[in-house]
Amino acid sequence: MGMIGVGDFKTTDRVRELVNEVLDSGRLSYGPKCRELESTFAALHDSDYAVLSNSGTSSLQV
Repeated sequence: MGMIGVGDFKTTDRVRELVNEVLDSGRLSYGPKCRELESTFAALHDSDYAVLSNSGTSSLQV
C-alpha cells in the first residue's frame, strides 16, 4: 500500500502567475487581489459588499 501524500497539490501556470502577482506586490494581506475578489464575489451574489477573512473562526467574529 502506498503512502498518502501530505500537502500534495497540483496547479496551473495561470495560478502560479496570479500567486506571483500577489507576492510581487509586496502585500500579502488586503492588497489589490483581495479587493478584486471581494468585488467579484459581491457582484456574483448580487450584494453591495463582501468581506474576506483568513479563517472560519475570524469570519464568526466579524
